[in-house]
Amino acid sequence: HLDKLAGISSNAPGQLIKAQQFGRRFVERAFRRPLTVEEEQLFVRSRFAEGKPVADSIKEVVLTALKSPRFLYPDLGQADHYAVATRLALGLWDSLPDEDLGQAAAAGRLRTAVQIRQQALRMIADPRTRAKIRNVMHHWLGLKHAEEIAKDTEIFPEYDKSLEADLRTSLNIFLDEIVWQNAGADFRTLFIANHLPMNKRLAKLYGARHHDMPLGFSKVSFKGHKRAGLFTHPYLLTLYSYHNGTSPIHRGVFVTRSLLGRSLKPPPEAVVFKDEEFSSDLTMREKITQITKADACMTCHGIINPLGFSLEQFDSIGRQRHTEKGKPILTASDYLTADGTPMHISGPSDLARHAMESRSAHEGFVEMLFNQVAKQSIRAYGSLVLNRLYDDFAKARFNIQFLLAEIAVIAALQGLELPKQAGEE
Repeated sequence: HLDKLAGISSNAPGQLIKAQQFGRRFVERAFRRPLTVEEEQLFVRSRFAEGKPVADSIKEVVLTALKSPRFLYPDLGQADHYAVATRLALGLWDSLPDEDLGQAAAAGRLRTAVQIRQQALRMIADPRTRAKIRNVMHHWLGLKHAEEIAKDTEIFPEYDKSLEADLRTSLNIFLDEIVWQNAGADFRTLFIANHLPMNKRLAKLYGARHHDMPLGFSKVSFKGHKRAGLFTHPYLLTLYSYHNGTSPIHRGVFVTRSLLGRSLKPPPEAVVFKDEEFSSDLTMREKITQITKADACMTCHGIINPLGFSLEQFDSIGRQRHTEKGKPILTASDYLTADGTPMHISGPSDLARHAMESRSAHEGFVEMLFNQVAKQSIRAYGSLVLNRLYDDFAKARFNIQFLLAEIAVIAALQGLELPKQAGEE
C-alpha cells in the first residue's frame, strides 16, 4: 500500500528520493518540529538500507517514529516555539499542530501571551475544538456512565433507546448553545435556563406545547420554575436514577461534585440500597432518610441529601410529578453551603440561584476545564492561577470561550523560557 500511504507508485522514477522525503515529512509531523541533519539521518535515511525494499523502509520509519518518546511525550522536546504550538494543539484539539501553527512557530511568533492568545482564538473557531469541548462537557457531567441507563419498561413504557438518543441530542444542543452561539453565553446560564431543546416527541412527554411544533429540535420554554438548566435536564435526571425509581443520592452526589464544585469524602462503609427491604408505602425520601440517619453517614449526606431531595419532583425519566405512594412530594430541606452559610432549598430554582452566586461552583468549572486542557492539575501551576482565572472569567461575564483561550495561554507558556530571537533585547 505504498501508493496509498506515501503517494508513491511502485517502481516509479525517483521512488527512493520520494520515499525519503515522505519519511522526513512524516517524522517531522509526528515529532511536531523540523528535524536536524543528525535526526534526519537517524530516523529516516538510515532506515533505507541498500537493497532493502522501499515499502519495508517506510514501514520502519513510521513505526520508529510512533514508538519514539519524542512522539509519545510532547514535553521531552526543546523549550521553544514548537513546544508552544504542540501544547496549543494538544490542549485545544487533542491533535497535532496545523500548518498555521507550524508557520507561526517557525517564524518565532509564539512568544508572547498576545501572540499565543491570537492563535488560541483562531483554533477555538475550528470544529476540532467544538468536538473537544463536547467531550469535556460530557466528562464534567459524568456521561461515561450513560451506557448503563436502563429503565423498567413496565413502569416507564415510554422509555426506549430512541427516546434516550433524543434526550442526549437535546443535552448536546443545549450545551452547544451556551458555549458557542453568539460568541458564547454566560456560563451560569447552564444553571438557570428555563428552556430546553426538544422535538415533538420530547415536548409531548414532558408536558410542553407540541401540537404546532416544527420538525426537528427547537427551543421550548417552561413557565415559572419548572426547569432550571442542567439541574433539571431530563437526560441527567434519567442518568442519575434507578431503573425503577429516582435516586436522591446519585443526583445529590452529581450536583455536589459536578455542578457545585464541592468535594466529598469516600463513605466510611459502602451500603447497597435494596428497595425490597423497605415498607412498600415509604417514599424514596423516607427510605434515604432512614438509611443515612447515622452520624457517620450524615457527614456527607448532610450535603448530598438536601440537593437530591430538591429534585424529587422529577421521576426516573425526568418528568414532573407531584405525588409518590399517594403522598405529596416533599422537596424542601436545610442546606449548608461550601462557605458554611445556611440556606433553605425548596426546589431546583433555589439550586439554580445558589449556583449562580456560588464561587465554589464557578471555580469547580474553571478547575475542571483547566485539567482537561492542560492535562494536569491546576494546582501544579501555583497557588495564584485559579484565583486569577476566576477573576478574569468573572470580568468576562463568565464567557466559556474566553476562559478556554486564557487556559490555553497559561498552559502553553508554563515553565518555558523561550530563546530570544535575533534583535530582541
